[in-house]
Amino acid sequence: MIGLEFGSGASSKFFAQRIEKLVSVEHHQGWFEHVSKWFKENQLNNIDYRFIAEDPSFRTKELPLFFETFNLKAGDYSFKPQFWKYFHIANEFENDYFDFILVDGRARVACLLNSIDKLKSGGLMILDNSDRPSYQLAFKVLEDWEYFTCTTGLSDTTFWIKP
Repeated sequence: MIGLEFGSGASSKFFAQRIEKLVSVEHHQGWFEHVSKWFKENQLNNIDYRFIAEDPSFRTKELPLFFETFNLKAGDYSFKPQFWKYFHIANEFENDYFDFILVDGRARVACLLNSIDKLKSGGLMILDNSDRPSYQLAFKVLEDWEYFTCTTGLSDTTFWIKP
C-alpha cells in the first residue's frame, strides 16, 4: 500500500512499518525533527517525510481548485491561505495514486478536498476528529461515499470508501 498523511506521529510510526511507502506532511518543526529521528533510529526508508511550515505572510485572492470542483462558494468554506503549500502537496502525485489518505493535521478540510482525486477507487479517506463542526463540509462533499465512524467517546474518526 501507498499512503498519504497530513500530520505525523504515532500513525506515521504504525504505517511506516507496514506499508510500501508513506508520504507524510508535518507543519511543526520540533515535532518533525522528533519523528524524523525516530524514522532514522528505526531504519525506515520508505518514508517521504516533508516539513511544510505555516506561512502567515502568504496571501492569495485565488480560491483552491476544489471550490470549482465541488461547486463551493467563498461562504461555504473559509480555507486558511497560510497552509496553501501544505494542503497542495497532494498535487505532486498522479490521480489514483494512494490507497489511503489520513487527514490529522492542519487545514483538514482543505487537505481532504484537495486530495480526493489522488485516492484510488476503493481507497480509504480518513478524517480524525470528524465530529468537529468545522469539518462537516467533508460529510457533505462525500455524501455518496460509504463510510463508518468510530469514537473514543471523546472524539470521532470517520473512514470513507471511495467509490
